[in-house]
Amino acid sequence: MIFLNPSFLWALSLLAIPVIIHLFNFRRYKKQVFSDIRFLKQVQEESKAKRKLKEWLILAARMLAIALLVIAFAQPYKPARLQQGISQQKRISIYIDNSFSMNNEGPEGQLLDAAKEKARAIVSVYANTDQFQIITNELTGKQLRMVAKDDALELIDAIQISPAVASLDEIYSKQKNAIRESGSGSAFVYYISDFQKSTLKPDVFKPDSGLFISYLPVEANQYSNLYIDSVWLNSPALRLNEPNKLIIRISNISSHPAENIAIQLKLNGVQKGMVNINCDANNTVKTEIEFTPTTAGWLKGEVSVIDHPITFDDKYFFSLYPISGSNIYCINGNKPNSYISDLFEVDKLYKLTQSKQDLINYSDLKKYELIILNESDRLSTGLTDEIIRYVSNGGHLLIVPAADGSSAATLRSLLPYFNMPELLNSENAALQINNLNLQDDLFKSVFSKVPQQMDFPVAKQYYPVNITQAVRGKALISLNNGAPLLWQTGYGKGKVFLFTIPFQTNWSNFTTHSLFVPTLLKIGQGAQKQLPLAYTIGKQKWIVMPEWQGADKEKLVEIKGDKIALSTDVINKNGLQQIYVDRELAFAGNYAILSKVDKVEISAVSMNYVRSESNLETLKASELDELASQSAQTRVINTETSSLSYELANELNGTQFWRICVILALLFVLFEILLLKLK
Repeated sequence: MIFLNPSFLWALSLLAIPVIIHLFNFRRYKKQVFSDIRFLKQVQEESKAKRKLKEWLILAARMLAIALLVIAFAQPYKPARLQQGISQQKRISIYIDNSFSMNNEGPEGQLLDAAKEKARAIVSVYANTDQFQIITNELTGKQLRMVAKDDALELIDAIQISPAVASLDEIYSKQKNAIRESGSGSAFVYYISDFQKSTLKPDVFKPDSGLFISYLPVEANQYSNLYIDSVWLNSPALRLNEPNKLIIRISNISSHPAENIAIQLKLNGVQKGMVNINCDANNTVKTEIEFTPTTAGWLKGEVSVIDHPITFDDKYFFSLYPISGSNIYCINGNKPNSYISDLFEVDKLYKLTQSKQDLINYSDLKKYELIILNESDRLSTGLTDEIIRYVSNGGHLLIVPAADGSSAATLRSLLPYFNMPELLNSENAALQINNLNLQDDLFKSVFSKVPQQMDFPVAKQYYPVNITQAVRGKALISLNNGAPLLWQTGYGKGKVFLFTIPFQTNWSNFTTHSLFVPTLLKIGQGAQKQLPLAYTIGKQKWIVMPEWQGADKEKLVEIKGDKIALSTDVINKNGLQQIYVDRELAFAGNYAILSKVDKVEISAVSMNYVRSESNLETLKASELDELASQSAQTRVINTETSSLSYELANELNGTQFWRICVILALLFVLFEILLLKLK
């Protein structure tokens, strides 16, 4: 125990006063004549012991009352745990978790409200001369610097739930910068959160030992959340008036199973399907809803489920654009191939353009979903470079070799760029196709399984290939000697398909076989440039645009949603037209991208909140204690909000005992009065 004013202790000498009064009792006695004092003497002897006890108790009460009053003026206290080495002016940084999980309910109401109350209690303990930083997941400019006490309280009042997510390490970095830039003085860091494992990432958080760090957990009554995790199409190529399936993944973060839950699908605000699902506790299920796009243009989709109290992830937004046709460009070495022409020109969903290899407009290549190199016997350096760029940006290339062997030599300069196998000299052999790669997207929706008695095509002649360690890709169609008839390799964002036979009947009956039509049509369909169905707010900041003819003249587009309308630039990045968004699209939903001039819808983009917040699993008490054990100046505070200010004041200023001394002194005075009134 230490005294703030030890000089007052000299007043303890006043304790001599009640002692003197006790020892020198100057009360005068009167003589009284009695005829017989035998009975009086007996009474006197009985009361003498009581009187002495009473006088000693009065003396003790007086001395204790005086002593306690003196000690109270000396202001005794127990030094604070944090007091040693603390400077006069302090810098306080308070992190308040305002992520979606703080919408949950706890014993003190909404978790965010409870966190704000704790923050106010912390601020109230410190002096008006101290500096404060109030920081949340949003990391705005105001939150990155120190402010006065009154301003700190205003910032706390203004905090609302936000879709922004930040890890402890990111928050701590901003806190250190603010503390360092604010000058010298003792620094205190507070974290008020539900401490979700998925977002805070405590395993990578390594605080310095020079700061006083406190963790203040706020706990929910229950951790239960059913949400839409993600969606995707069963067939990536969505075609107009053709059925497709939307695959939906639902997660149940709860100790109880979810039963008979309705999942609803809407397209452009109109319900297109609904399915009921069951999901076990702490599990994930997939379901599907079939739909058929019947209108051209962008489809703005929404999959929803009803769940409380966490609702931010109950909807998943996505955008679709049904394909009404495919643009195919065939570059012929000599003359057009009749099988290619007949196949694509008959089907109205395909638009086939053909030209000789010497009459190519390189700037038009990007307009096509598929380029066919049909029996090309020479490739210029310019054409080679343009084809490589085209595939890298997402185009599909189909290579059909020439029958005279000229392609083998010509393609040796192109195939290595794509890590494709080299074509060797042709061989005569009667070989039958005996294997289709049914796991690949090319055949996934064509065959559920290959019939055992299927009559496969036969190759009379083919080009063997040299498959080295540098070769990448896989065989989609193989002959019965293991040699590939069709090889596929991914390159950049696109794909390259290589046949080892020309489309001629003297080489194979493949062109007249029923397998030829679906194979070529699927290659044409797969060449469609599929834009992402959805983006995640805060994670993906570049939005890819479809090919837009007006992009050369117009540089501005308008993004329009239910809650926002803004203009932004179209930027050519990595050969693609893209727009940059950061904090502009902060709300989940479907947005239309319009031409700034004529307001025509160019594209649509769907934004969703990050799903890492959906997993409500938090750090256990033991894990939080382990996190705090990283430093001797780090601790966990589990005090209720009503007692938080008192505990922190004791931590900072020490435990004061003068009030207790005053109360005890008054009790002893009262005790003395009661003794004096006793007869």
